[in-house]
Amino acid sequence: MVASEPRISIVLHESQIVKAQAPWPLRSKIREGFASNGRAASRFRMPEIYCLYSPLESVPRYVGQTDTSSRQRWQQHIACALRNQPGPLYDWIRSLFEQGLNPEYHVLQEKVIPADLTMFERYWIGQFAGLLNQHEAGRCPSDHTDVGRVVISVLQGKAAAGAAWNDEVDGDEEV
Repeated sequence: MVASEPRISIVLHESQIVKAQAPWPLRSKIREGFASNGRAASRFRMPEIYCLYSPLESVPRYVGQTDTSSRQRWQQHIACALRNQPGPLYDWIRSLFEQGLNPEYHVLQEKVIPADLTMFERYWIGQFAGLLNQHEAGRCPSDHTDVGRVVISVLQGKAAAGAAWNDEVDGDEEV
């Protein structure tokens, strides 16, 4: 009799284990691959499409994809700019540094199937005019699309909410 491979079945829904079946010795190994709350560990993170924008203008200047978190990718972009890596993106980030600012990031699309990342990145690049990486999409819109204008409106709302919060924190209140 030939030994067969153990049968393992894991069903995920929105990165949560819905059902897991495996022989007893493998169950603990399966659990090790997942965080204690049942969410997939970071190595199972679904890719994202994100944008970088100036906190002053709240208009995307770069659209990218990542198979890690957008925050980690944002940190990598900052590190590259600090190491004086060449390129328009890093020049723009350094110009923000000179103004005492950092670029902000915003997730445009979550849980992208890895095989579809490039397609969706190109879609999002096509929604904004004046991106630093527009040449990668093969088309350069002269103006933002309706979808792009909605995203910009959201970014402006985030900036306004942040400014209001900062005014409350920085205000001179008597106690």
